[in-house]
Amino acid sequence: LGQYERLLALYPGSPQTIEANIASASILYRQGQTSEALRRLENLALTAQDQPHQLPILMAMAQIYGDLG
Repeated sequence: LGQYERLLALYPGSPQTIEANIASASILYRQGQTSEALRRLENLALTAQDQPHQLPILMAMAQIYGDLG
């Protein structure tokens, strides 16, 4: 998680930030921090509206919500 956080801090505008945010949210979810993971993904989805990389964000959210039932 720390490496993703560092990538986000060092290169906030890079294309890899989407992937890093999704990966860090996934790690947070696996650590039991479901609310924080979903908050990150929801904020990311709002900033990525109508962009091609919005689909992976929504898929990550769907995976978490699906797991929750």
